[in-house]
Amino acid sequence: MVDDVPNVAHGGGGTAGGDLQSRRLLRVYEFKEGKEGWRELLAFVREVGKVVEEEDHHPTILISPSSDYKPLISLPLSTRSYVVELATHTHTPLPPYPLPTKGDKMRPGVTGKDLKLAERIESVWEETTCGRGAVQMKMESG
Repeated sequence: MVDDVPNVAHGGGGTAGGDLQSRRLLRVYEFKEGKEGWRELLAFVREVGKVVEEEDHHPTILISPSSDYKPLISLPLSTRSYVVELATHTHTPLPPYPLPTKGDKMRPGVTGKDLKLAERIESVWEETTCGRGAVQMKMESG
């Protein structure tokens, strides 16, 4: 996903006209089972927390054993691991373009703030896990 961020930020990236309203960014990170996986997960979430505070943009974070995790789409996850799901969107994004006509409302969606946070979290993932492990992505629309 990070490879596509500049394209999305400039109106491309597979969405009609780059419209990212009524959408959110969502990423699923998988960690090993046992104490080692749990420690790695906690280190990752701790570092994500620092980035979140620096960016002042707070995602939804779900931590679960993979056996209890219920993704919206099928993901190839181990049944014996831990999962961290991170989702971000902006509650009050810029208005849609063209500008809304009378009666149309701005909708929550993905903005540059979300893209920047996602890029920084991807860097934390690489640093924390040294690039090990599976990373899954879900695309979701509102």
